[in-house]
Amino acid sequence: ALDNGVSMVHQELNQVRQRNIIDNIWLGRYPKSGLFVDEKKMYEDTKGIFKDLDINIDPREKVEKLSVSEMQMVEIAKAVSYNSKIIVMDEPTSALTDKEINKLFAVIRQLKESGVAIIYISHRLEEIKQIGDRLTVLRDGNYIGTYEVKDIDIDTIIQLMVGRKVDEKYPKETAEISDIVLEVRNLNNAKLKNISFRLKKGEILGLAGLMGAGRTELARAIFGVDPINSG
Repeated sequence: ALDNGVSMVHQELNQVRQRNIIDNIWLGRYPKSGLFVDEKKMYEDTKGIFKDLDINIDPREKVEKLSVSEMQMVEIAKAVSYNSKIIVMDEPTSALTDKEINKLFAVIRQLKESGVAIIYISHRLEEIKQIGDRLTVLRDGNYIGTYEVKDIDIDTIIQLMVGRKVDEKYPKETAEISDIVLEVRNLNNAKLKNISFRLKKGEILGLAGLMGAGRTELARAIFGVDPINSG
C-alpha cells in the first residue's frame, strides 16, 4: 500500500517514544551515505515536511515530550513523507482538545489543497460536516450510500447509520437507585490526590477529564493494578 501511495494514521499512536521525531518518521528506511545513516538528510527532509505542513516542532525533540496532538501531527508528517496520494485517518481526534482539533483540521485542509485525498473515519458527525466533501455510510458490513456532505443533515446521517428513525438520541432510562456499592475515600498515590466519591446500585458514574488527567490511573487504583499510598 505504501509503495502505491496509500498510508494510514492509526487511532492508537504506536511510536517509539524514547527516540526523537526524526527517528520515528524514517524508522526502517533510513537514508544512507555510504555505509552510514545520513543524519543530515533525515533532518533536512523532516524540516521540509514540517514547513510544508506548518508544524512548528523541533525534529530533534524526543517523542515522549510531545503533546498528543503533536504526536498526531508527527504521524501525519510520516504519512506525507511516503509521498502519499491517499491518507487514511482513523479517528484522529479521539484524544484531542478543541484547540488541537482545529490545528489538525488546518493541516488536513492544507493536504487537501495540495491534492492529497483523505479518507476520514469518525464517529463524530459534526467533524464530518466541518471538513468532509462526501460521506459514505456503512451499516452491518453493508454499503448504504454515498452523499454530498453539504446536502445531508446529521439527523439523516444517524437514520442511515441506525436503519430507522431516531427521535431521541439519548433516551432517559429509569432505574432504582439504592444502596452504596462502592465508596472511595481520600484516595492518594503518585498521580491521584484526595479522590472521594460514592457509587450507588443502579447508578452510572462518569469520570471526565483530558488526556493525562488521571481517569485511567483512578480506575487502575480502584481495581488494584496500581498501588495506593493512602485512602
